[in-house]
Amino acid sequence: MTDERAPEVTGAPAQRPVTDPRVALGALLLTGLGVVGLVALVACWMVVGVRTMRASEAQDAPACVVAYGAGEAGAHVHYSALPPRGICTWTVEGRSQDVVVAQVPAAAAWGASAAVLAGAGGVVLWVVTQRQR
Repeated sequence: MTDERAPEVTGAPAQRPVTDPRVALGALLLTGLGVVGLVALVACWMVVGVRTMRASEAQDAPACVVAYGAGEAGAHVHYSALPPRGICTWTVEGRSQDVVVAQVPAAAAWGASAAVLAGAGGVVLWVVTQRQR
C-alpha cells in the first residue's frame, strides 16, 4: 500500500504584508484631495473655454473676437493654463493687442492646483514614511 498524503512543507508560510488601516485611510484622504483639486481645475478650464466661445455671440463682444469670428488675418484666440484665461490677440497696423476674453479667479485655479500637488505629493510622502516605521 502506498502513502498518498501530501508532502509536508517545511519552513514558514509566505506572509502577506498587513496594511495598517491608518495608512490606508491617510492615503485615501490625500488621494481624495488630489481628485477634488483636479476636478476643480478641469472645471475652471471648461468655464474659460465655454465663455470664450460664447463671447463672439454677445452683442458687446470685443473687436478682436469679432475679427476672429469673421476670419480676419491677424486675429487669434489662445488659452493660458494657469491662471485659466482665454486671450484674443489681434494685430492692427503692426501693433499687437491682447484682450482677455474670459477668465476665472486666479485664486480658484491656484488653489485647485495646490490641492492636486498636495494630494499627489502627500500620498507619496505618506506611504513612504509609513513604510519606514
